[in-house]
Amino acid sequence: MVKDLHKFNIIIPGELEKKLEDEGILPRHIRQVIENAEKTGNKVRIDGENIFIAHLPIGMVTFWVEYTPDESNFVLLNAYCHRIQIMEGN
Repeated sequence: MVKDLHKFNIIIPGELEKKLEDEGILPRHIRQVIENAEKTGNKVRIDGENIFIAHLPIGMVTFWVEYTPDESNFVLLNAYCHRIQIMEGN
């Protein structure tokens, strides 16, 4: 687990860079989603894997990030966004 959330690196594999650019997903969006997920625990772990999926609404867009952590980095596996609002039940 990354210990200092203000100093972590995000590794974005080359094949994802074009997809992110085409979809208008900025590195700051990815960082915000991961920071929120790690601070709040609002993430889902894929069963039996060290892979997490998290989402965060930023403005009118909800960003989704699939990532795996290691000691000093997060490796981005996928990211996408939708113009939806998720209503959480009580």
